[in-house]
Amino acid sequence: MKPVSKVIAASALLSVASAAGGNVFAVFGSCQYEDCGDAAASCCTFVARDGSSPGQKTDFCMSNAQRGGSAATWQGSYLDSTGTTWGWTCP
Repeated sequence: MKPVSKVIAASALLSVASAAGGNVFAVFGSCQYEDCGDAAASCCTFVARDGSSPGQKTDFCMSNAQRGGSAATWQGSYLDSTGTTWGWTCP
């Protein structure tokens, strides 16, 4: 896939994730204290940008599909059901 396609795919994924608006703890499995349990998933760092606990940092599993179909580093944001925006980075 060309780099431009990857950006478009990641943008589309981000839009879908933001529209879902589920609780970030329920939507993504935690890898704070253990691995993801799936070789196709990466442990990604999420940081709350706002909400009741800005700066809160935790780790959640993201599949290749959630990362845009690539093992490349991806960054984005997720708006959860409480209105908190989480910035995320995956290795």
